[in-house]
Amino acid sequence: MVEPPEPRPYKPRQKASAKPKTDGEAKKPRRKRRPLFNLFDALKRVGRRFRKKKRRVEPHVYSLETFLQQRAPAPAPVEQEAVDDGMVSAANLVRRLVAVVDALQDIPRHAMRLALWEARPKEDRRPERWSPLRSGRPPGFRQRPIHAVDEILKECDWLARLGNPPLDDTS
Repeated sequence: MVEPPEPRPYKPRQKASAKPKTDGEAKKPRRKRRPLFNLFDALKRVGRRFRKKKRRVEPHVYSLETFLQQRAPAPAPVEQEAVDDGMVSAANLVRRLVAVVDALQDIPRHAMRLALWEARPKEDRRPERWSPLRSGRPPGFRQRPIHAVDEILKECDWLARLGNPPLDDTS
């Protein structure tokens, strides 16, 4: 079992303006952070996604000007034709693939991240979850399998949930 590391002592940060800069001091270029592999599945959405609009009672008081403006047809908006070149932005997909490749190149580090998260008491975990897997059936699940991949998905979900039971420490 992995023990969480000792908490670091609190060290207050200095504000950037507190430290005077000299003219000869060069500013270090910031390193762009690579995307981190997500250890947790997204939670299922429950309930309404959109708020229902409430009707408001408003008096229907018109002046002659507003009445005439409502009656007059509005000029047709000028629409610019959208050129459909058949291309879709793949930025999100590329970012996820880069994170997966980085995780596969350093599996022990990501396994340690998950083990440290699991070693914390359930009340202190961030995000506050019991399992890194989302509850319910896996995405793409079919009650009656149509393709061979449906059986594979079912078996992989079983392995992820029950294939590696927790260790019994009562020896």
